[in-house]
Amino acid sequence: GFDWTVLVRLDRDRAYAPINRRIWAIVSVGLLLVMPLAGFGVWASWRLVREQRILVVSQQALTESIAELSRSNSDLQQFAYVASHDLQEPLRMVALYTQLLAKRYKGKLGADADEFIEYAVDGAVRMQQMIQDLLAYSRVGSQEIELVPTDCKMVFERTVAALKVVIAETDAVVTHGPLPTVMADASQLALLFQNLISNAIKFRGKDPPHVHIAAEQQGT
Repeated sequence: GFDWTVLVRLDRDRAYAPINRRIWAIVSVGLLLVMPLAGFGVWASWRLVREQRILVVSQQALTESIAELSRSNSDLQQFAYVASHDLQEPLRMVALYTQLLAKRYKGKLGADADEFIEYAVDGAVRMQQMIQDLLAYSRVGSQEIELVPTDCKMVFERTVAALKVVIAETDAVVTHGPLPTVMADASQLALLFQNLISNAIKFRGKDPPHVHIAAEQQGT
């Protein structure tokens, strides 16, 4: 009927040894788990910092390029305006005197001379129109463009007439489908047609180029 109490004397290190071993095991496992995560975190942070620096440098370069492009565009517009403005007067004189030649000597120098004078007059008139278009184009960046109903067929025919020489030299065939009347700027639309036709002729193959321009309505 008596309770017994057994007292055992142990060294402190021996008593705590199992607990210490378990603690070290837990710490080791924790280190094995934490170290890769910590390493990945350091690597990811380094990559983010590096990419951020690259992004900042790229953004600065882009900003400088945009500023330089803006300056170049402004200089180009100014040059186009000055050049086209200065060309108007001598070209007006050429157009005036070729028209006088056509009026005074028509039928007196032979059919070939009449044809040549007609070509000169037509070329001078078209050059005047092109210079006026260039002047209008040079003002694109400085004022708002007014869009008006524009007959694409008329602009196309005028562009083909301006490219008559290069079309004849390359035996090119330039045709068009139905072209509508759209809200546009006539000078810029003419530049569009001119670039399309000129590039098609310039980058042609061995065979004479055939350029066809058509319009298709998309949406409402």
